[in-house]
Amino acid sequence: MALSLIGAGSSIKSITLVAILVGVEQRLAEQHGIDLSLMDERAMSQSRSPFRTIGTLTDYLEALMRGKTA
Repeated sequence: MALSLIGAGSSIKSITLVAILVGVEQRLAEQHGIDLSLMDERAMSQSRSPFRTIGTLTDYLEALMRGKTA
């Protein structure tokens, strides 16, 4: 079962999700020199949020990384 980050099945508050996303962005920048914005128009305009589960967040992050390194 996938851990829900948003929606009815989520056990975390929206502010916690924001803190997680900011933490991921900061860690990528500090440890890998990669500047990404997870909470931008691309993410917010998708018909299915990339923040639904840990898996969808990981998939979205990997897609952004491929785009940055390509």
